[in-house]
Amino acid sequence: MRRYIALVAGLLLVMSLGFAQPGVGQWSLRGQVLPAPVISPIGSGWSLLVNLGPAVSPETLLDRIEWATSAYTFAPVDGSFRAYRSGQVAINDLDRIQSGQAFWVFSPPERLQSDVTFWRQPAGVRDLGVALWPGFNLVPWTGSDGVHVSEAVGELPVDRAYRWDPVRQIFVIWSSALPPEIQVDFILEYGEALWIELGGGSALVWQQS
Repeated sequence: MRRYIALVAGLLLVMSLGFAQPGVGQWSLRGQVLPAPVISPIGSGWSLLVNLGPAVSPETLLDRIEWATSAYTFAPVDGSFRAYRSGQVAINDLDRIQSGQAFWVFSPPERLQSDVTFWRQPAGVRDLGVALWPGFNLVPWTGSDGVHVSEAVGELPVDRAYRWDPVRQIFVIWSSALPPEIQVDFILEYGEALWIELGGGSALVWQQS
């Protein structure tokens, strides 16, 4: 009986050491490379972001982006914006931000209290096929880091690509009509948003990788 009690006590001790100590329980993650969080700059004023997680209400998303007070998406089919403004439920027409969807947020200077801060979110959707319509499209980049925009759009009939600088509050513009020596061929990073101006008369799918 004493040997049985000692055995049980020893087992409980091993279990307490194995599961109660800080860090224990992560052993199954050894040897795996966990994806780094995506860090997006947020400026005083307007910022362009991407929801890399599952579909979520704008209210919930703005709770996570604590500096922002409103969010906006763009529908290229009819060229219209949808808006969610904190505290103005009666006039809001944006009720969902989809997984992989790009969106604007506005952060009042008095809430940000600096030129720039950063929003962290887990890496999520990747290598999407993004629908593009003739004209302007607000889209995510879910392909690899370090890809020049000219390479990313390839042979697609893209007239211009616009990247937003949230610190300077201006666009950096790549244009297919400009010669390479004066071209601003900016580099895309996973999880950023941009405007794509598509030429031609037909919609297509931009397969990102």
